[in-house]
Amino acid sequence: MAQICPYCGGPKVERAERCRKCYRLWAMTPANPKWRGGMLRDQGYIYILAPDHPRANRKGYVKRADLVLEQKLGRQLQPWEIAHHKDGVRDNDQPDNLEPVTNPRHGRMAKTLFQPEAKHPRWRGARICPRCGGRKKGRASLCRCCHVETGGASRATKKGWGKRKKKGDNQNGT
Repeated sequence: MAQICPYCGGPKVERAERCRKCYRLWAMTPANPKWRGGMLRDQGYIYILAPDHPRANRKGYVKRADLVLEQKLGRQLQPWEIAHHKDGVRDNDQPDNLEPVTNPRHGRMAKTLFQPEAKHPRWRGARICPRCGGRKKGRASLCRCCHVETGGASRATKKGWGKRKKKGDNQNGT
């Protein structure tokens, strides 16, 4: 049975202190014990609470890099512009480290992160195939081409665990 919210008069769940709408408003205030000053981190970026900003997400947070770049430029970023970190460190929001770039250009810049000749600070040398020097994915020991060329030999197939038995290949030689 629905009860009445003491803050707005709307319907609320029986065990809850507030309705959903009032809880969301309360969650974004210092009265909440989990309040962190209106800042949060997600995927290396720092977000600031600014619910009235045009770039705010559904929870009302905006990337701090966007706010710093807008202040540096003296205008709001266009919808197709992105704040690019020149050094590749996502939480380094110094004004001299940020530049506005368009969406397609930012994608081309991101592709150079994992190329050895780029010498980018975010490039990881562990993603190089030891056989050909090409790019490998994740924790794989070889790139896809070298893996196919070597017959996909893994530790399991070298020890004989992954091999399929042919007809007439029995253990007792019959």
